[in-house]
Amino acid sequence: MKIGFLGGGNVARALARLAEGAGCETRLSGRSPAGAFAAAAEWADVVVIAVPFETAGEVVASVREFLTGKIVIDATNPVTAGDWRPIPLGEGGSAAEVIQAAAPEAIVVKAFNAIFADVMTAPAVTEPTARRVTAFIAGPAPAADRVAELADQLGFAPVQVGELANSRLLESMAQLNIAIAVGRNGGTGKAFYYDSVAA
Repeated sequence: MKIGFLGGGNVARALARLAEGAGCETRLSGRSPAGAFAAAAEWADVVVIAVPFETAGEVVASVREFLTGKIVIDATNPVTAGDWRPIPLGEGGSAAEVIQAAAPEAIVVKAFNAIFADVMTAPAVTEPTARRVTAFIAGPAPAADRVAELADQLGFAPVQVGELANSRLLESMAQLNIAIAVGRNGGTGKAFYYDSVAA
């Protein structure tokens, strides 16, 4: 599988390393050089959106012609790039739905947005045991099934939560994670585990 990342920051690099370890080809991209986003999107089988949400709609729209029929994984959150403050999207909105609107021909699936990059590079993910970090996934089948398979290959425990509209729930989880990490000095080494505790 060829995975193109629109973005080259911490999350993109961490996911790319995991993907390469799982046998995937990867390509990171940014605004420089010119045309890098388009080249990565055209080359890829699966595209991951890993730019700040404030620019995600513009970036996705600029490469829309290369996203037709492709799975586009939205790893963004509607927060400001500088201090991670929530960006209001109106009642019922989500970053994933904004991205879907920017590229209607793509198949958008929400995933990896509630996992800090520091967690992606931790032994709990790179050397997974029976208890693995949960990757929550929202989007239409069979695309979400394929993303769940990828998440499993990367070392996560995938949990599908239904249609893309449920992305707003995953984005709220990410904002809770951020609030604990930043507002409560919990650090960015924390992660969600969704385990069975009763028969």
